[in-house]
Amino acid sequence: MKPETIFKFGTFENVNLSMAELGKLKEQFGINEAQERIDAFSEQIKAKGYKYVSHYAAIISWARRDAKRNGNQRVDNKYVRFMKGR
Repeated sequence: MKPETIFKFGTFENVNLSMAELGKLKEQFGINEAQERIDAFSEQIKAKGYKYVSHYAAIISWARRDAKRNGNQRVDNKYVRFMKGR
């Protein structure tokens, strides 16, 4: 199986995602919110030097954390269903 090509995204072009992962983020969050989340993640990587094995999984994890902090269980359950369907 051929590995997927990874592209650079975000404000500082330091968020590594495949086109399939980018498509999933856009599907899950909508185009504008997906871009906002990618840019915010990019800024945190640049500012704090975060290192992750999977940037896609980290963005999903951050979204779940944000939903829990905001008490938005509907969104959190959507993420759970989305992740189970992968």
